[in-house]
Amino acid sequence: MTKKLSAYGLILLLLAVPLFPVTALSQDQEPKPQGIIPEPGSKPDLEVTISTNKSLYQPREEVVISYEVSQTAYLYLYSIDTEGKVTLLFPNRYDNKNKVNPGKGELPGRGYSFLTGKEEGREYLQMIASKVELPVFSTPESDDSQSSPFLNLATNPKEFETTTEKQINETTPPRSWDTDWVSMEVTRKTARLSISSTPTNARIYIDGDFAGTTPDAFDVRPGQRDLKLLLGTDLKWEGKVNAEANQVKNVTAELERVNYSSILIKSNPSGAEITINGNYRGETPRRISVESGEIDVKLEKNGYRIWREEIRLFPGETRTIEAGLESATELGPGLELDAPLRLGVNAGGIWGSPASVGTALSINNWIIGGSLRFTDSSELPENINWRKENYRGEVLNYGPETEVYSGYRFNLFDWLYLEVGAGLAVQMRAQLEQLNINSDQSTFEPLTDVFRNAQQIYEFHPSLQGGLLLEPKDFSLKLTYHSRRGPVLGFGYRF
Repeated sequence: MTKKLSAYGLILLLLAVPLFPVTALSQDQEPKPQGIIPEPGSKPDLEVTISTNKSLYQPREEVVISYEVSQTAYLYLYSIDTEGKVTLLFPNRYDNKNKVNPGKGELPGRGYSFLTGKEEGREYLQMIASKVELPVFSTPESDDSQSSPFLNLATNPKEFETTTEKQINETTPPRSWDTDWVSMEVTRKTARLSISSTPTNARIYIDGDFAGTTPDAFDVRPGQRDLKLLLGTDLKWEGKVNAEANQVKNVTAELERVNYSSILIKSNPSGAEITINGNYRGETPRRISVESGEIDVKLEKNGYRIWREEIRLFPGETRTIEAGLESATELGPGLELDAPLRLGVNAGGIWGSPASVGTALSINNWIIGGSLRFTDSSELPENINWRKENYRGEVLNYGPETEVYSGYRFNLFDWLYLEVGAGLAVQMRAQLEQLNINSDQSTFEPLTDVFRNAQQIYEFHPSLQGGLLLEPKDFSLKLTYHSRRGPVLGFGYRF
């Protein structure tokens, strides 16, 4: 950044940490980089947006940032350079009045400039607007001994993001702040596209970003660029252009008429956000006019799995899509499992087998479960003294047989499934010490409780099971045969 008030100020700014220039790519078009604080979880009462005057910059080139805020707010602007250094650009030592009125504005203010860094790469800018001052962004001291008018916030963008988001949420009332970010590429290599069309005044989109109207010329990153021209809603041209470094590429386009189709999109439940070919188009139910051809339809709603389908529409065609959304499983605050989760209980003991109970959890078609089979021996002594001896007496079951298993369900058709599984059952047993009682001793009446000596042993048994499961909607009913438990009847619910 450069100070224009004096030569001394200019030197200071040239030595300062490079500003992380703003790109014309918005947060909706590019994955969020490290250091960028996410938008608030709940919709804020105020909104802020920012943009830059260009999408491609040379090193040490001036950057002008435009912003718009919906309410009176305190603004904070920081940059992240190619090395991950985070710098507070506004407020700064030259311009510390960061409370602004609703409407549009520009940064930097009068008397100084923002410059891109010396190194090539992608740089980022983020602006935060808040109804109250944010203590996490303390401003630089008004001290001429400072080497830079801008405050260094961090050198680790990921740690900065986590710490700053936490501090803002802890010190700021809910819904009282908003944020927006942009990025841009700094490069010494550029190509130039000179674009014209018939008819003229068509909107120009380069790599999806609006650039201007025909005829016009633009500096772009060398390589293959996606170019689209639109005039109104009926005329269009698009194609790929190879832009060579330090060369001018002339593009002359003859706009062609666009064919449209109509699509009515419904969902159960309604209120799902519609995205067609990556563009947000409202909420269900909604009738939408789209360009004919291959389209990608995506529906999103909180608490439900994403629904997606690719379809082909012919010119003039009218079609209706009805999507049944599947609920997503919430595992905790802010954590969702994007897959059907089922919880089931079951019981055995039919046809004379020992009684048993079990439970099963399934995600998609994979199953994990466990069971208890009540196999206690009726002859088991009331009191046992467990000892580490190798006894050779009677062996009796002690407690239920415990089993863990896993399995998989195969869809036979519609709501009918074949479920199979295998597991391991463990039975704890008591091997009693052999008694040696003669007739004289048999009439002895003890005055205290008698404990039988026994050795604790375990028996392991593999288990297999298989059967049919019916799941017409969210409830399920299954009947399986288990190698240890016999016939098992189960019930389940899909969340």
